Amino acid sequence: MNQNVNAHQTAKKVMGWDFFHLYIETEFIVELIQIFPKILKEEGITIEQQFVLWLEKQFQKRKRNYYLKLVEVPFEQSKGFRLNPDHYRTEDNLQDLR
Repeated sequence: MNQNVNAHQTAKKVMGWDFFHLYIETEFIVELIQIFPKILKEEGITIEQQFVLWLEKQFQKRKRNYYLKLVEVPFEQSKGFRLNPDHYRTEDNLQDLR
């Protein structure tokens, strides 16, 4: 289980703040969801986003002032397709379809 979570300091103390990167494997989060199914009820689109929102709420309940930010790599495998913003339709394309 220790292999699934890793934390290390990425920057020195800046203005009284310590900054860390936390690396958590998706498999570990999936196992946590089995124990805490409320993770999936959070507003995020991906499991990672839902987990971060749930974890922030857990910190708030315990009155801990930890602030989390999700780095967007790696993401879970999608169950469908994700839209590429470079291939969105424009007004010119829609005129051709009408």
